[in-house]
Amino acid sequence: MLTLRNHIQFIITGVFILLAQVLIFSNTNLFSWLNPLVYSLFVFLFPTKNRMNLIIYSFILGLCLDTIFNTGGINAFALTFIAFIREPLWRSLSLIKEDKNSIATRTRSTNTFFFSVLILIFIHHLIIFSIENFNFATIHYLLFKVLLSSVITFSIILLLYSIFRIKIVNGEE
Repeated sequence: MLTLRNHIQFIITGVFILLAQVLIFSNTNLFSWLNPLVYSLFVFLFPTKNRMNLIIYSFILGLCLDTIFNTGGINAFALTFIAFIREPLWRSLSLIKEDKNSIATRTRSTNTFFFSVLILIFIHHLIIFSIENFNFATIHYLLFKVLLSSVITFSIILLLYSIFRIKIVNGEE
């Protein structure tokens, strides 16, 4: 169960991620059409035991981004969706296993974890860009943009992880 201190910590983390996205990354245009969407990092920082809290916080962060960028709920939907599927995906990739006492334990390799992060980032970007501008005539362009944006966002998240040694998942390094 999350304590008040944990809730405050996640709110502050969400505010910092929101500010970083709005002030730094939304102004970073690579090749004039790629913007890294690093705010999805928030989903990977949350403990595994509190799925409903993660979904609520993700929705609020996405809604704040939608309000700032006037995107009509796209970010809220995409972030809430990856928050919703994060735990089942990690379970299917054996990143979380339940022991006899139903306590989630981390039994994952770093490579498998980062592979799952890449999958979630790809799904997030696919949702964002599909809702933004879906057209069957340009589906190859959409997939290329999703793939390239996912790789760039993933690279930035890896860089941030290595620089700050971000505590991911259960609050452990």
